[in-house]
Amino acid sequence: MLSDKIKVEVTVEPGESFLDKMISLVEGASRQKTPNEIALTILLAAFTIVFTIVCVTLKPFADLPTLL
Repeated sequence: MLSDKIKVEVTVEPGESFLDKMISLVEGASRQKTPNEIALTILLAAFTIVFTIVCVTLKPFADLPTLL
């Protein structure tokens, strides 16, 4: 006879399963940035500032010929 019920039996205590242990390891992991990562972060910040300045100054330079 077929049934539409599933019986599940939990055999480990809460927090003791493989998945719980993996999650706690990932959440507890911390590391310092490598020198390359620090340099890349500084470089990307500088590029962002330069890009923003260029974008802001494009409109005034585009309007310059009409002002002359």
